[in-house]
Amino acid sequence: MDETPQPISESTPAPSTGANEAGTSEPAVSYTTAPPRRDRWAHRRTEPRPFALLWIIYLIAAALVSFGIAGTFAYPTAELYKHATRVMLFLACLGFAIFWPMLRLSQARPERPRLSVILDLLVLLPPLQCVVWPQAFDWMSRWTLGVVLGVSLASIGWSLLVGAVLALALSTESPSLATRERTGRRSLWMIVFLAATVLGPACSLSLPGLPDCDPWLMSSPVGSVLEILRARNWSPDGHAMTTGHWWGVAVTWGVAMLGWVVVGVVGRPAEGLRAGGIVPAGEHA
Repeated sequence: MDETPQPISESTPAPSTGANEAGTSEPAVSYTTAPPRRDRWAHRRTEPRPFALLWIIYLIAAALVSFGIAGTFAYPTAELYKHATRVMLFLACLGFAIFWPMLRLSQARPERPRLSVILDLLVLLPPLQCVVWPQAFDWMSRWTLGVVLGVSLASIGWSLLVGAVLALALSTESPSLATRERTGRRSLWMIVFLAATVLGPACSLSLPGLPDCDPWLMSSPVGSVLEILRARNWSPDGHAMTTGHWWGVAVTWGVAMLGWVVVGVVGRPAEGLRAGGIVPAGEHA
């Protein structure tokens, strides 16, 4: 009998030896493990670099609007320049008091809310301070160091306080909430930010304040800067930090620090459970 081996057809697969050409075995493919989930909301979180760009653009737009309205591009007098600077700082404070929470509350909840807010603060504060401190120079607003320091501390304190409330709003939000419930909850938090910004100046219009300091204006992130920079005829420089202003700044910092303590206490248990592989009650795995 002819035992000549028959040629192997091209359509017949070659037998597998479980090793590649290099002599090493390839790991078996597991079809039971799901591929890693892709974060489909990453592009909507505006992480620090895009957020920094938006903040710089906003400050530039605020400067163009304030100085353009005051007419300092054509007539750069000292009084017009000071007025334009007050408007610019008012718009800058409005940015971190209203537009920053509005931006974050309209996006997907970050996985680590406290860290996300801290990174936002690191983006917000340096450019804002770069706007405040040069106003002490003679060729700019010529504010005294006390006034510049007061405006700087007031803006930082209110930024920290707004950040604490924003971190609390995001940390206490369950990812399992339905869209309607999440929208309603975030709308209530946005009302809190609006009230904290507008309520003080609104009360200042109808309620009398102290001669050297208006406490109602100091209770608002935008009103505090306007109150500190309010013209005072009794001061040789036209502006002055009074005792009431320093007390207002100190109270703002105290409330901000207390707010961050609350955020740390509220947010730590949930993050610790997730790190240990345990999903808190009310959340989906």
